[in-house]
Amino acid sequence: MELGITLRMPGRRGEKHQDQHAKAKEALQQKLKDHNEKRAVLERYAVSDVAAVPDGEYINLHKLTHPLGEQHLEHFAAIQSDMLFEQKIAGFALNQPLADSKSSKSHRTYLLMTPDMYLQSRGMLDVAQRLKADNYLNIYPLISTWEIIRAVHHNNAREISSSDSEQTSTQTRVRQLLLDAAKSGASDIHIEARENKAEVLLRVNGRRYKMGDISLATAEDYGSVLFNFESTDIARKGSWTKREIKDTNFDVWDDPTKKTKRLLTVRFHSTAIHPDKFQLVLRLLRPANVEGGFKRLSEVGYSDAQREQVERMLIGGSGLVVFVGPTNSGKSSSLQSCIQQLYENRGPNIKVCTIESPVEYEIPNACQMPATKDTFNELLEATLRQDPDVVMVGEIRESQAAKTVKDLGLAGQKILSSLHGYSAMAAFSRLEQLGVHIDLLTMPGFISGFVYQRLLPIVCPECSLPLHLARATGMINEGLFNRLTYVSEDKHNIRFINEGRYFINAENKLDTGCKCETCNGTGILGRTPIAEIVIPDEKLLGFIKKKDEAGAREYWLSTLGEKVEFGLGVSALSHAIQKMRQGIVDPRDVEHSIGMLRRDGF
Repeated sequence: MELGITLRMPGRRGEKHQDQHAKAKEALQQKLKDHNEKRAVLERYAVSDVAAVPDGEYINLHKLTHPLGEQHLEHFAAIQSDMLFEQKIAGFALNQPLADSKSSKSHRTYLLMTPDMYLQSRGMLDVAQRLKADNYLNIYPLISTWEIIRAVHHNNAREISSSDSEQTSTQTRVRQLLLDAAKSGASDIHIEARENKAEVLLRVNGRRYKMGDISLATAEDYGSVLFNFESTDIARKGSWTKREIKDTNFDVWDDPTKKTKRLLTVRFHSTAIHPDKFQLVLRLLRPANVEGGFKRLSEVGYSDAQREQVERMLIGGSGLVVFVGPTNSGKSSSLQSCIQQLYENRGPNIKVCTIESPVEYEIPNACQMPATKDTFNELLEATLRQDPDVVMVGEIRESQAAKTVKDLGLAGQKILSSLHGYSAMAAFSRLEQLGVHIDLLTMPGFISGFVYQRLLPIVCPECSLPLHLARATGMINEGLFNRLTYVSEDKHNIRFINEGRYFINAENKLDTGCKCETCNGTGILGRTPIAEIVIPDEKLLGFIKKKDEAGAREYWLSTLGEKVEFGLGVSALSHAIQKMRQGIVDPRDVEHSIGMLRRDGF
């Protein structure tokens, strides 16, 4: 009889490893048992009769200065009362005020919450801080069933429905801004408060475009709403202030109530800027099931030689594959493409675990774990006990993450991750700085390969200008023209981004005021990766171990690396020149983002 499951054959493990695994498993089981026992006690004594709830003034958590999101009201309610109500449950300190809110005033603020919220504590303390910020003091926890919390809200539904219309209006405008920006193809929204106004800018295809101005007050309202809007990590929320660094993630749904289809994930960041203003930066991440999601590896934009190298890196059950580059360089989407390639290579039954902050694309069959700053390292360590075949770590940011990635690699899993860096070869020193020992870095098989990449705008083929017209209009100087001559004898296909300034009229003459329908006058049709790849062999690892970076780079350029095409080299500059010769990227963008055009860069 077929059971419809895949059985995994156990491998041999050392006694020490088995003992450590058994102890870790036992500790985890004990922790879970303790948690369930505490929850059972709290559920037994939770307020379950609405008549037992203290009489008093209902506090609309929607109307706080830092309002609570709709999705969290089933877990919390609040009442201010002159009644003294003591909830006594053995083993729990329920009669102590939360968030240092003790006051000499006679009335109390009762924060009703479910047992789970009390045990998680961070969410409870966050709501208490919001209440305290609005001068609600003497805040005491009151463990209640979710039915009671719902009844408290229902009995005061009229007040909820009449909540601040201005706040609702701001939420509507913010939601529309996010959806409009996504529709325009923006990767980021920037809101920058200046002297007497705030500028709203979109980054589309790597370039920033100003959309308009809003008042400083509106910008602050946007900051407050965005920071608490449909949050995926309420425990990290609290008061948004323009003077502090704030980070969070949230989702935008087609229906905010039913949440049946996720349209966007937004990564929120804000900081103060001199002298007393602020900026908001919103990264827009599209799910793979909507336009703009992940691509197959063959569709990413690598050269044929580069694609074959990436496919070679993915062969084998172990080894570290790292995508290197600056922010907004396509590393995450390339990682998703690699996961899809692994499923195609090894079948749909492999166990893939991902740790991401936030989860950017939904990957069928993968176990995707959203991480916060507080849980990232804990999730990494837990992955060792999840029996994965492949682990994807969204980004190696600090030493503890690097250490755990190292442990996963030594345990024999295939690891995919990303790293901030300026070249493929620089990834060795970056990982060493993060605490991965040089002996391990240079151990054959530990590193499967490094891929460095940046994204450059794709030139619109309809309105772009050839070299002679770009030169005639003053778009390029003589220095760039001479460098183009050095690196490309045939300059026939080289094209320059027009940005709506010029067009060829009916008389076949150059005219001004281009309104290209293909690119909407931007001159750009998306972005394409410029990449370089290092797959180390023992000789290269020998250079790295001896700290001979110059020797390692020379060996890679001259011998080890695979050329992007005949007559070009292995570096990112060579890949950029290849695409420049094909009329895909603008020579000016090559020099702005990759480096000066030169033959010795091949």
